Amino acid sequence: MHFEVLDLGRAKRRGRFRVTTQGYMYAVSVRSQELLAAHWHPTSTSPFTDPHWHIGAAALTPDGVYLERAHIPSPRVSFEQMIRLTIDQMGVAPRREDWSELLERTEALFRKHSSW
Repeated sequence: MHFEVLDLGRAKRRGRFRVTTQGYMYAVSVRSQELLAAHWHPTSTSPFTDPHWHIGAAALTPDGVYLERAHIPSPRVSFEQMIRLTIDQMGVAPRREDWSELLERTEALFRKHSSW
């Protein structure tokens, strides 16, 4: 995740700073092979600068390899959404019992302050 911390110049400590996401490259791998990835790299030289998914080779049959390089359009994906995906749908064991509430709380802040 690429981010920038902005100093809003407010005198009060709370609300003085804002963190803004500049891009991300999240990936889920199995045995060192990428299963899927969510990318957003708006400042890269790639022609695909909007948020998108990649289906990794580990998720494909031998006849489906052409999808490995496909850019599948998507909305912006939060870090919390990626973690929830791995726990809810891929069988990753959470390290704490309150994981769902914690993700919901931090993602609510992301949504509240998201600029698009």
